[in-house]
Amino acid sequence: MTNGGGLGLAGPARVYDCLLGGKDNYAVDRELVLELLRIEPGLVDAAHANRAFVRRAVRKLAGLGLRQFLDIGCGLPTNDNVHQIASRHAPGARVLYIDQDPLVLVHARALLVDDGDVAALQADLRKPEELVSQTLDHGLLDPAEPIAVLMTSVLHHLTDADDPWKAVRTLTAALAPGSAVVISHLTSAPVTLNPETGSPETAPPEALQARLTPSASGVPGTPGAIGSAGAAGTSGAAGTSVVSGTSGGHEDREIFGTRGDSGARRNSGSRGPQQTIEAVAATDVAKAPSAAAIAADLAARYTEGCSLPLVPRDAAAIMALLDGLKPLSPGFVPVDDWRPELSDGTPSAPSLYLAGVATVPD
Repeated sequence: MTNGGGLGLAGPARVYDCLLGGKDNYAVDRELVLELLRIEPGLVDAAHANRAFVRRAVRKLAGLGLRQFLDIGCGLPTNDNVHQIASRHAPGARVLYIDQDPLVLVHARALLVDDGDVAALQADLRKPEELVSQTLDHGLLDPAEPIAVLMTSVLHHLTDADDPWKAVRTLTAALAPGSAVVISHLTSAPVTLNPETGSPETAPPEALQARLTPSASGVPGTPGAIGSAGAAGTSGAAGTSVVSGTSGGHEDREIFGTRGDSGARRNSGSRGPQQTIEAVAATDVAKAPSAAAIAADLAARYTEGCSLPLVPRDAAAIMALLDGLKPLSPGFVPVDDWRPELSDGTPSAPSLYLAGVATVPD
């Protein structure tokens, strides 16, 4: 779910596009992103890691035989969208994109809807009953057959009063047995995977300090924060730069590097990444705030400057989103740890996202 935002406000879809190195964003979005990076330099990696998780999850579900996908809060088109991923592994797969932002729908219908197996629909996850009704009325997806429902990087835009847990329950109640639910959610503290229990746990304080410590390259936390997990889950340099140009009638500044055909970030040149990031995210480690304080500041600044709120949650609250469903191995884990063998990447910690996939039982 995204919203274009009123005058002077950033839009969630455009902010996310900016973090991914996209061009469909405006000065107000980029300015907010720079402010957010002063608070949490790991947001770039988090966005890329989340997209890599989407690719792995869609690939896995297509391999299990699912042929219908409902992408809720789809956001702006990127270079490897759900219908493209699904069609590679399940030719003939049908994909319905849903977003509440009219601007997103314009882009989706222009760039994503290229045949009868792909469509885009405007609906609001905060009104799950209406969303279900609109989806059924549309007719692209057959409710009698399994559907994979993706809610990645979207439920943290619902407040507790919006009741994201109820939203998930309402959607899953309408799904046929064998359907799947894919979720990723921003955490209230960086998490790692406990190797003994296989469960997520809050990262230790020293891991947080490492994320905020300038490295030899001058980039705080490299590779732990900004330079570790690319969009394809690969390891690489920070590749952070400011590139000026034009796109769609507005200034285009690719603050965080560009993406190749694989979706991975690559270094976009020698335009002074040290100066850019040092100005944005340099931190006095001796005064490093707690993880809880960082999450609170991040949520407050995002909510102030964006058209939708940001609500990071703890692991227990996130894992409760899939209550009553059958977890698909490895369960709810840091986003990089969800089936890393399905990509060329390797898990990295700590993570700002938890991710999980579960199926609807018979």
